[in-house]
Amino acid sequence: MTKRICVIIGRVYIESNQQLLEGVMMQLHAAGYTTAVFTLHEDSGNEKITQGDLNICRLIPFAQFDGLIYAPYTFAHSGFYDTIDSFLAAHCPIPYIRIGMEESDSFLSVWNDDRAELAEITAHLIDAHGCRRILCLTGPEERAVSQSRLAGFRDAMSAAGLDVPENDVIFGDFWVHAPQRLADEIADGTRPMPDAVVCANDVMAITLCDALTERGIRVPEDICITGYDCDSASRLHTPAVTTYRTSQRGLGIEAACRLLAAITGAPTDPCAKDTGRLCCRESCGCDSRREPFDLRQSDLLQFEGMFFERHLSAALHDAASLNDLIAHMYECLYVFMNLQRIGTDNFCLCLCDDWDRTGQENGVQTYRTEGYSDRVTFIGMMFREDISVSELVPEHMWADYAGEALIFVPLHFQGRCFGYGCLAVCGSLESCNPEFVRFCGELSSGLEFLCVQNALKSLAYRQYISDIRDELTGLYRLGDAAHIANAVITEAERCAAFVYAVGIRVQDASALLDAEGSVAYDRYIAELADMIKGGCLQREKVFTDGPGSFLVMGYEYTNYKNRLRMQYDALRDQNPLAPDIRISEFVFVPGHCTLDEAMQRLTEKLTMTEKPPYYDAIITLKIRLYAEPEADWSAERCCKELNISRSYFHKNYQRITGNTFLEDLHLSRLQHAKALLLRTNDTLESIAAACGYGYTHFMRTFKKETGLTPNQYRKQFSR
Repeated sequence: MTKRICVIIGRVYIESNQQLLEGVMMQLHAAGYTTAVFTLHEDSGNEKITQGDLNICRLIPFAQFDGLIYAPYTFAHSGFYDTIDSFLAAHCPIPYIRIGMEESDSFLSVWNDDRAELAEITAHLIDAHGCRRILCLTGPEERAVSQSRLAGFRDAMSAAGLDVPENDVIFGDFWVHAPQRLADEIADGTRPMPDAVVCANDVMAITLCDALTERGIRVPEDICITGYDCDSASRLHTPAVTTYRTSQRGLGIEAACRLLAAITGAPTDPCAKDTGRLCCRESCGCDSRREPFDLRQSDLLQFEGMFFERHLSAALHDAASLNDLIAHMYECLYVFMNLQRIGTDNFCLCLCDDWDRTGQENGVQTYRTEGYSDRVTFIGMMFREDISVSELVPEHMWADYAGEALIFVPLHFQGRCFGYGCLAVCGSLESCNPEFVRFCGELSSGLEFLCVQNALKSLAYRQYISDIRDELTGLYRLGDAAHIANAVITEAERCAAFVYAVGIRVQDASALLDAEGSVAYDRYIAELADMIKGGCLQREKVFTDGPGSFLVMGYEYTNYKNRLRMQYDALRDQNPLAPDIRISEFVFVPGHCTLDEAMQRLTEKLTMTEKPPYYDAIITLKIRLYAEPEADWSAERCCKELNISRSYFHKNYQRITGNTFLEDLHLSRLQHAKALLLRTNDTLESIAAACGYGYTHFMRTFKKETGLTPNQYRKQFSR
């Protein structure tokens, strides 16, 4: 026996999942077993990212473990646990227990008595609040857990002598879409107003509360709402959501006991007892002010709404080598790990031997998308070892953390697999928090950035001519490197920023060609390209779009045009034969303009033979509008600055920029609101005011434009 147990679990930074894992670890620790946790962050609907996450399952060396515990319900999307179920059925030769209601001859199963717990919640609504017409919003109809919780609802209704019409049962998704549809039906009268809605989990309950409130229906005054699971968000929500605190820790203990009994053939006594309880709160009309609450949960949830520190991103993306990246990585452990735990808990990086392969060779993809290399490099704070992937970690780490836990996470950029991370923890899961998820994401992005850097450096060092680089200038050729330009747009969208594009075009060069010939002209173009590249201050990308035509793209305003003009004028003072250049700027919001459309607008500006009235002033004004969204902008102010009438201003603004002034003002404010949601913890009221909106108008406009409420946007994109 290896005295090691494998655990597959999703999203360990979520409180309920963390409690489940704590229960497993407690019981295994008491029995002298080491816990190896394989976890997926599951933070994207992108198919490549999903496959990159699921690849961690291929890492599991089943021969290293005596048994396995699998918690499928910790994944939000059924595609995850369906895939893992199939993988285990095909590859797992050791005893394993599945935490869930499904039963099979191939595995053991354990689950809470959620039927009785949902019945208790429903009975509370009937007995304490006099509710009679109650809806039940449960999960997908085909899932056993959905039917079990629905059965508990029916039990309580039947005990009270209340009928449950077929239309009062709604099979949902355990996610946000079903409660939003239900709120629409109630608000528009399609479904009669009920006394209460019993939701089969907290996510649906919280979403339903928010959706009803946005539609002018009060909770609990008009409708009582209850949830299930008792996530931290249910306690912090306004109103606080009545729910049931299931004993996740107790469930983890029971799962470990049953697995150990199957392995040893002898019953195992639980190391502790933990029971659930009904949490009566404001969403049903109760008062929860005296409810005990762990402030750490509040801190944990607050972290989820914070924008990830720029220092980490900048440090990992500025690394010139793998050694630099590793040094920066360990300097930034404080981002997710309490300083007092550094040394007790440890994070190690494990890279496949082909982690930095990029692109294609002879039409064949060369980077790894599935599985792991046979040999991997395991990198700790004070050591680096080459090991077999089947070992997972060096033998001394198994010894150092015997009876504790090693948590393995996938490191990948979309479908590209780099290796895995290993977080070793002693006793506490404090380091498994949302910031750890972001740390791993930024580390993967840093590895990807380093891969690209290494590939480009290698191409330059070997003096090869890249397929996407111009031979004379060394710049990306826009026609071949549109994906890089689009990546700038994608990154701007992720950061809730606008795209700043500058087009440069050389004018008549006949004087230079006639006097000094084509070699001198080529030298001039190369010098101009160096000047354009040297003028970049942030992470702008520079492209050539044909002879004497250039494009600079970034997502922060840097006044690039004026700086380049000053530098170029100085060059012309030294070389009177140097032709003039035309420079034009264009700003746009990702999602509202494509790369092709942006290039078309820049081309129009660069080839314009006669500028419309107030052209330069209006272009400058538009850039200021996006660069200074917090300013008190209005048409009246702009007209006063330009000293023109309101109608003349609006006509010329749209003619020159392609948008109306109000469209640009709206987009500028909306981007500013997104940035504040991601980068600050400001309240929605203060963000609305800072962007020039009333609160109600802001909530309605933001939802209309993005499809998400501001709180949903903050939660989804600040991770």
